[in-house]
Amino acid sequence: MIEKQFTHLADIGFRRIAPSVALRPFVQWYWFIHSATHLPTQREEFMHPDGGSGLVFNWGDVLHMDSGRYPQTVTLDDVWRQSRRLQLCGTVNAFGIRFQPGGAYAVFGLPVHELGETACPELAEVAVSSTHHLYEQLFAAPATATKLSLIESWLMRQIYKTGGISPLIQPSLAIMGRTKGQVSIQKLADALHVSTRQLERLYKTQVGLSPKKLARIIRVRKAREALKQANKQSSAQVASANGFYDQSHFIREFKSVVGMTPVAYAKRRRDG
Repeated sequence: MIEKQFTHLADIGFRRIAPSVALRPFVQWYWFIHSATHLPTQREEFMHPDGGSGLVFNWGDVLHMDSGRYPQTVTLDDVWRQSRRLQLCGTVNAFGIRFQPGGAYAVFGLPVHELGETACPELAEVAVSSTHHLYEQLFAAPATATKLSLIESWLMRQIYKTGGISPLIQPSLAIMGRTKGQVSIQKLADALHVSTRQLERLYKTQVGLSPKKLARIIRVRKAREALKQANKQSSAQVASANGFYDQSHFIREFKSVVGMTPVAYAKRRRDG
């Protein structure tokens, strides 16, 4: 498994590890965060939507995400539509699974638009009820390799039980990726030989977002990546390259997802 290092998060023990090949259609990555020392003051990290959802195992103090919280248990995230701020303080010890779009449906077999604490808490509890023994196993596992083996075995069993996702989801996501979100829903439906209505229903249940909203998240993500580059393009160039009609459209769409204008985001990145 491939591990990606994040030097600016090394002091709080953040690590991100890619899943095995068999699980890559469903899981983007696993992440660990474990601070060896008690964090005396609150630390804030900016988190951006990617079309997926997450499962968080927390053994430390309560983690806060905007108005939500991750208590000392297992929490199933909903699909984010906007960027969020994660607040860390005290004892930090957590592990998470970041699902691909559609990955949570493959694992739990439940309508994704109704999952998550902010959508339907009762259904979210049904989903995580199968994880309580796993929570204890992961906490007791001394090594990262053991934790990964436990989680991957559990995921494979879950996906086998649910039957996975529609065969249309991954091809549609591949088209979204190739076009960087710059594809009309009609063209996407035509490529899959389904109606736009069928595609909308499928995405609502299995992805938790409409195709249009996912495409917007992808375009904004690509724009964020461009704004972070050292050889900076102008805001107008970034807008044009990522499928926004004009500057006002770019600013409006970017702010609706990230919560700030492209200029404010670029300045925040420069200022660290």
